Amino acid sequence: MSTPPAPLEPLDLLGPGVQGYTVEAYGATYVPLVLAERPGSGDVGRWLDSLSPARSWRFPNVLNARLAGMLKRRGFLRRREWAADYGEWVEVWERPHSCAGAAAVVE
Repeated sequence: MSTPPAPLEPLDLLGPGVQGYTVEAYGATYVPLVLAERPGSGDVGRWLDSLSPARSWRFPNVLNARLAGMLKRRGFLRRREWAADYGEWVEVWERPHSCAGAAAVVE
């Protein structure tokens, strides 16, 4: 039996009861990982509700159906974005704001 790999880096506290990390890139804040310390507590939903509307928030490659539903209910739209580092299109959930347009092509 093999030993599970160690996390690549420690997680940050994003909000009360919510861990993960963010990356500032291309004029937006990307959230590639978000975890509830107590699943089902509502902490992730409250954290999503607290996100600044003045900032562009993007959640790439959301695989969790519960998180996708939370994003959709809060007005996030699923788009595709070109990830030049990987040479492929990536699914990204983004909340539209006054500067949002069509799917972004990021190089």
